[in-house]
Amino acid sequence: MKNRTIMLKLICLGVVLCLLASLPIFGCSPSKQVPSPAPESTPTKPSEPQYGGTLRISRIGDAVVLGNPPTLSRHLCRMFARTAIENLVYLDETGTPVPWLATGWQVDPNAKTITLTLREGVKFHDGTDFNAEAVKWNIEQYIAGGRPELAKVTSVVVIDNYTVRLNLSENNSLIIPNLSTSAGMIISPTAYQKNGGKEWAEANPIGTGPFKFVSWERDVKQVYERFDDYWQEGKPYLDRIEWIIIADPMVQAAAFRKGDVDVIVDITPKEASTLQTEARGDYKITTTSMPTHLWGLQLDSANPNSPYSDLRVRQAVWHAFDSEAITDAFGYGCWKPLNQKAAPGSWTYNPDVKGYPYNPEKAKQLLSEAGYSDGFKTKIIGLNLPPNPEVMVAVQGYLREVGIEAEVEAMERGRFDELMVGGAHWENALMLVSASVVPDEFGLIHRLYGPQGVVTKRQAGRVLIPDEIQDILEKAATTSDSDSVKKLIHQFQQMATDKYAVQLWIFATTGAAARYARVHDDGLYEVVFTHWTPQDAWIEK
Repeated sequence: MKNRTIMLKLICLGVVLCLLASLPIFGCSPSKQVPSPAPESTPTKPSEPQYGGTLRISRIGDAVVLGNPPTLSRHLCRMFARTAIENLVYLDETGTPVPWLATGWQVDPNAKTITLTLREGVKFHDGTDFNAEAVKWNIEQYIAGGRPELAKVTSVVVIDNYTVRLNLSENNSLIIPNLSTSAGMIISPTAYQKNGGKEWAEANPIGTGPFKFVSWERDVKQVYERFDDYWQEGKPYLDRIEWIIIADPMVQAAAFRKGDVDVIVDITPKEASTLQTEARGDYKITTTSMPTHLWGLQLDSANPNSPYSDLRVRQAVWHAFDSEAITDAFGYGCWKPLNQKAAPGSWTYNPDVKGYPYNPEKAKQLLSEAGYSDGFKTKIIGLNLPPNPEVMVAVQGYLREVGIEAEVEAMERGRFDELMVGGAHWENALMLVSASVVPDEFGLIHRLYGPQGVVTKRQAGRVLIPDEIQDILEKAATTSDSDSVKKLIHQFQQMATDKYAVQLWIFATTGAAARYARVHDDGLYEVVFTHWTPQDAWIEK
């Protein structure tokens, strides 16, 4: 078999050797913070947080929705919205639910109910009370929006001002973890109703969080100011938080170096490496302890007129590209190759999955068996944001080696979203997609591929999600024993890869952030990219 590095060098026209040459500079490890080269004398961090200041955080992409939970489906949007909106529960890094606006819960499997006890003394930013009626309204709105996370909730009953009961059609182990997603985000019903409803709420997040929404200039800046009536005594410490959108990563990095922003998030491994060598104690680089995204190829496998409706073609494509070489070339030691919808180390990862190791001769054989001995023409489509274009070009080169001629199309967000949500037509194409990683990994798998899942429903008629896969996920969702759930999820992984090749996974990425050393306790990009702690963040004077 050809040397992988040489192969990828040819495909990427020399770019890869430059990347590989830099690998020793920066590496990822399970630790949350990557130490900077120390100056001769390191200033001592103050023992107590300091009040005041504006924290300026930059990201290359903006939110689509900020304040309407039923349409706030993207994890990226939740990261922004968390500045102002809080959840009933959150998850720790092990995926265990922890109380937040809900202080506790009782599950009665015999009665098929979940009773939530709510935090008292909490105000929304418009001055109205957070209480059971507000929670009932939010949950009912979410269910009416047709989202799958709370589909098993048949009704919400107010017991008293700070207690609500969820009645279920059947027991479901995902309800509480799902309350850590947009399903459990709580906004002010009064603000929603007084200001025109859904469209207004999408652009105006009115929650109970540590910061109040001030303004949003799309693709430029979001501004939030301190909420003086926040329920955590003495917090927040900052006066303001500004999210500054800089679409060009090079311009973003330059703004950081000039001090125009205090934190940059979701930076590439290459940029993290460069900043690490420059740091001299001025910067802190953190990487997420969990992968942030799983990247792979989605195919129009449910389209009977597409070559990808043939299992042998899907298997051939997976054999055709070298996940390990692509991962090594672009990941700077921070990424992991994949053969399933889970990264090694996750409880959802099945070590018995065989997958489709790089084998171009096997790929050619399978294509011939499927009637494509001369190959065929196709497209590779994806977002025009790093690392998509480079990865698509790499896959294009590998496919060419087995006779498949692929045209690469890097799209802007609007056009790509039309394809992702199923409203626009795409066929005979490979779509480079990323799936966010959250502590509740099974919940996310179920939300994507279960009977009411995002991919199952939005891409119906395009992406094949066999009934057998939907059924096994639904069975896992109604199983309370954790060992049984794990076995079922491992069955899903083996079935989705080895039996059906549903999606062709390539690599898992970690997220990186850089901040000035004066910034403390923001929590950005330490565990998982959606989780951070705006209420605890402070700036050293």
